[in-house]
Order: sequence, then C-alpha cells, then structure tokens
Amino acid sequence: RAKLEGNINGTIQLMRGLVAIVTTEPDMDQERFAELSANLLQANSHLINVAAAPDMVIKLIYPVGGNEPSLGLSYLTNDAQRGAALRARDTGEMILAGPIDLVQGGRAFVARYPVFIDTVDEPQKFWGIVSAVIDVEKLYADSGLIGADVPIQLALTGRNATGGRGGQFLGPTDILTDNPVTAEVALPSGSWKISARPKNGWKAAPPDIWRLRLLMLAVGALIMVPTIVSARLIEERQRNIARLRDREQELEKLSRRLRLALDTSKVAVWEMTVGDTSEYWDAR
Repeated sequence: RAKLEGNINGTIQLMRGLVAIVTTEPDMDQERFAELSANLLQANSHLINVAAAPDMVIKLIYPVGGNEPSLGLSYLTNDAQRGAALRARDTGEMILAGPIDLVQGGRAFVARYPVFIDTVDEPQKFWGIVSAVIDVEKLYADSGLIGADVPIQLALTGRNATGGRGGQFLGPTDILTDNPVTAEVALPSGSWKISARPKNGWKAAPPDIWRLRLLMLAVGALIMVPTIVSARLIEERQRNIARLRDREQELEKLSRRLRLALDTSKVAVWEMTVGDTSEYWDAR
C-alpha cells in the first residue's frame, strides 16, 4: 500500500509543474511541449506519454512516436474517456481514471489535470486537459504487486479511484470473498482498496511449517522451563519455611519446660566464658 501510494503521488507531483507552465503558456507549440515533457519521462518514470488537449482535443503529445493515433482524439466523443475528462473540468481537480484501454494499444491509468487560464474577457476560463498516461504493469511491478517473488495474492478495487465501491481491476476475483486483509490506498482524488491473502489460501500450511513449529516449541520451552523451575524453587522455599516454623515452635516448648524446671528446683544458673573475664549470673 505504501509503495503504491508513493509511486502514484510521486508521478502526480511531477505533472503539477508541467500543468503550471501550460497555464502560463497556453499557446505553446509541440516543440515547447516536448522540451518540457522530456524531463518527466526518465528511465525510472512510470509515465508512458504526456498529452495536452486544448478544448478537449489532443493536439500536443510527447513522445510523438508510437502515439500518433492519439493526436486529434476528442475526449467529448470518446465514450471511454469522456466521463473522467468532464469530471475533471467540472470539479476543477485532477481525476485519476483507469485502468483504460488506450487507442494506441495497451492499458494504463490516466491522470487528467484541468487547466484554467485568465483572459481579458473571462478569468479562470477552462482551457483544456493535460493528461499523464501511467504504465500499469511498471507501476504494479515497482510497487511489489506482481512478480514471482510476491508471497501473497493481491487484488485492487476502485476503478477510476472510486474506492471499495468501484470494480476490481487486479487479482483473482475470489480474493474479495475469502476474508482478505484490506487497506485503503489514498489517492489525490479518491482511493483504491487493496486486498490480500496467502498464495494458497488461509488453510494452506506454509512450506516451512515444521521449522515454524520447532521455533514455536523452542520459544515455548524458553518460557515454560524457567517458569517450572521457579515454581519448584518457590515450593521448596515454602517447605523450608514450614520446617523452620515447626522447629521454632518445638524450641519454644523446650524453653518453657526448662524455665519451669529451674523455677521449681530453685537451681541457679551461671556462665563463664573460658579465656575471658566475662561472667553471667541469673537473679537466683
């Protein structure tokens, strides 16, 4: 989830700079547009191409090679792209659409940025749309969603950034009914929901189950053995205390008997320490 959010938001932030320049240069030509866009399509970029559509018709695109079928495309007459373009125009916010089928082939996410310019007659006049086409497979791979080394099965729902309400566009369809772990992927406009489960389902044992069990057994032993030893020591201590208490009681009985015998016989008691000058004499 974190990787996916980071990759999407990073690409979108890159595009905001281009949109700001188009706002100040609404009459730029293809050469100027290509010069600005070339910096965005680096080797590690998820962008396939960038297009500008003044009056909702694509007239500027980069790179041109391979994307010629897109030139002249009107968003207003294209059923697959009209809704997102109109929503961007009406809300004034960036709209992330897709995944959609591109007219030049392939599938991609498309971020559409509405452009408004100030004119003498009309402040904040709608100029058109700047679109960023994002490579679906590269985005998935860089975000850790696909690949042989992915240890879980994943699903994405929320086509056109509509959250859990939208249709599923990645992963097996039965994931959503198999009690998956879910998280919300926050997007600049809307969200997706990512769902996950173990590759072979929840009931499948992991391949290293015995190592896991031995590890759990060792941890249990580390906890239980000191506990048992401590309990035995405490029990032994209690027995020793009980024996000492019994001896103290027996000693007290003998002391009482000795006092009684001395009182009855009128025998006096004296003590002297050999090699010392100290002596003790009782009252009698």
